[in-house]
Amino acid sequence: QILVATDVAARGLDVDDLSHVINFNLPDDDEIYVHRSGRTGRAGKKGISIIIIHTREVRKIREIEKKFSITFIRETVPSGLDICKKRLYTLIDKVENVKVDEQQIGQFMPDIYKKLEWLEREELVKHFVSTEFNRYLSYYKNARDINISGDSMGGGRSKREKQSRGDRRNTSFAGFYVNVGFQHKLNPGRLIGLINECLQSSDAVIGKIEVMKTFSFFEINNEWESKLFVGFKGKKFEGIPLLIEGDKGSPRGERGSKAKSKYRDNKVGRSKARKNRNKGGGQRRRL
Repeated sequence: QILVATDVAARGLDVDDLSHVINFNLPDDDEIYVHRSGRTGRAGKKGISIIIIHTREVRKIREIEKKFSITFIRETVPSGLDICKKRLYTLIDKVENVKVDEQQIGQFMPDIYKKLEWLEREELVKHFVSTEFNRYLSYYKNARDINISGDSMGGGRSKREKQSRGDRRNTSFAGFYVNVGFQHKLNPGRLIGLINECLQSSDAVIGKIEVMKTFSFFEINNEWESKLFVGFKGKKFEGIPLLIEGDKGSPRGERGSKAKSKYRDNKVGRSKARKNRNKGGGQRRRL
């Protein structure tokens, strides 16, 4: 069972046997972090507090350690294969410990034995496991490693981050619009992931990002422009066919689709967005 709550809401909740507190980000006030994590230790009980952080928050972690005399243990984010193994072994444990209702299932067993009699023992186990494991493998096979390198934990920026920032300063960017926004559950992080997925690479240098209500704007280095149009062709986000348009060009992508006509109708919004970028205003979410 999982409960998602803000700090304000959490103060009014009384949950028994809370085993874990997962901090999706660190609060500005160190005392709030202590209050959050302390909810696992009520009435002499114990629990685990987990923090998911960006490299820029490492310094904050060090401050909390020093202020409250505690030590954080760094753990890596599990890979797709790690998750597959864990879920597979959980399935096997569940099968091993399931309570068999002999009376209810007995009437079906003769037909089941007959249907599976052609399979050897090893093959039967493989078939059984694959009914679930194939789904896990398909879902996680392209999961990328999102762990940070060791030098990033020192409090400063990693070599790759510094290189990336240098690339942005020396790169010529092309701007693009895409017909999904925060109304469609898009955020800057998911947009970056979507771009990388469509390019089948994470090497592109991404500049400014603005996520608006029904569409978004992003910049990418010029050399990826042609691959971007090819990569986005036929792709969907939350069931919505994707269409991208160059900042000063005409729409390209799924020609004749409903998504395209809807996006063309939003020229006023795109024009306003261009003005907002120049003036520094407007409703947007920037990375």
